[in-house]
Amino acid sequence: MRLAFEKVGVGYDGRRVVAGVDLTIDDGEVVALIGPNGSGKSSLVRAAAGLLAHDGAIRFGAGPRAAARIGYMPQDEGRRPALTALEVVLLGRMRGLGFRVADADLDAAEAMMAELAIAGFAERLVGELSGGQRQLVYLAQALVAEPDALLLDEPTSALDMRHQLDVLASVRRLTRSRGLACLLVLHDLNAAARFSDRIAVLHEGRLACCAPPEEALTAARIAEVFGVEAAIGRAPDGRPTVTPLAAIG
Repeated sequence: MRLAFEKVGVGYDGRRVVAGVDLTIDDGEVVALIGPNGSGKSSLVRAAAGLLAHDGAIRFGAGPRAAARIGYMPQDEGRRPALTALEVVLLGRMRGLGFRVADADLDAAEAMMAELAIAGFAERLVGELSGGQRQLVYLAQALVAEPDALLLDEPTSALDMRHQLDVLASVRRLTRSRGLACLLVLHDLNAAARFSDRIAVLHEGRLACCAPPEEALTAARIAEVFGVEAAIGRAPDGRPTVTPLAAIG
């Protein structure tokens, strides 16, 4: 399902954090959203999820947000509900847990946990899990809802290198196989280059560019947006790599 931002702005506490963003994400496309801290990345994603008021329009396909199924995963903020990991994933299939759970919902939750390699702690309380394990549980919750659009805010921030690769590869595969529109916030520029189709760069609340990785990640743009001198190389698959060298100024 196509996701479109049209002149979107977000403000709160008397200040403007996002202004005039125009961005379109097509079916089956992964767009990584990057930018310095405070550039408005999380605010833009939260607006798309319906959690922040905004100016302009955010459209899912040809209809409003209410007509779309949205898989949203926020940053890990230490949420520890008194539920098992399996129950948390099941919440992605229903508005609340009752005494009876449909077999199809249970099967879907267990299959998604298996796909993300977290089936082994299905019966453990979420509060007992590590930060990385919790992130995988909430990613499974977002995906098990069979969404039309996927909004992920730093889905790999607490994961080790192996799990980062596994999670981002799964996100990319599911985005393409299910025809989702996927917007994910990443701080790791090399991960953004490797796993996204395009990279959207936010700078001081405005969209500096949205382009394929080799066009978005230039030394000049990284210097302007992040204030960092960087060397741009090439991975074996031709994707750009970014090596930070020094802070500028």
